[in-house]
Amino acid sequence: VLALCDCTAAQLVSAALAAGASGVVCREASPGELVQAVRVVAAGNVCLPAGVTRDLARTRLRRAAAAASGPLSALSAREREVLALTAQGYSSREIGESLRLSHKTVETYRHRLMDKLEIHHRSDLVRAAVRGGLLDAPA
Repeated sequence: VLALCDCTAAQLVSAALAAGASGVVCREASPGELVQAVRVVAAGNVCLPAGVTRDLARTRLRRAAAAASGPLSALSAREREVLALTAQGYSSREIGESLRLSHKTVETYRHRLMDKLEIHHRSDLVRAAVRGGLLDAPA
C-alpha cells in the first residue's frame, strides 16, 4: 500500500505506516516520483520522503529511550504495542486484527500490563503511554 498525504505532518505519515502502508508519497510529488515510489513498494521495500524519515527516526529514538529507562521498561515488546494501540483508542478486536491475535489474547495482555504498571483504569493507560513516550501528548 502506498499512501498519498501531506508530508509536513509527521503524525499523518506515522498513522499511514501504522495502518499498513509500505510507503508514503507527498501530494506535491511529481509524476516521476510517484512512479518510482510505486516501483519501490511493489518490490517489497519501504518508500518515505527524506525529511519524514529523519523526523520519524528522531521520534522513534526518543520513544525507545523513554521506554528503556521509564516505567514501561518492565513491559514486553508486545505489551508495549498493546498499550500504544489501546491508548490510541483501538478496541481489543481492532488490536487483535492488527497484531493477528484473538481479542481475548489482547485483553490478557492488557490485564498483564495493567498489573505490571499498577493501573486500575483504562483511562490511566493513556497517561502511562504518554509518560512512557509511546504516544505524543495531546495538543
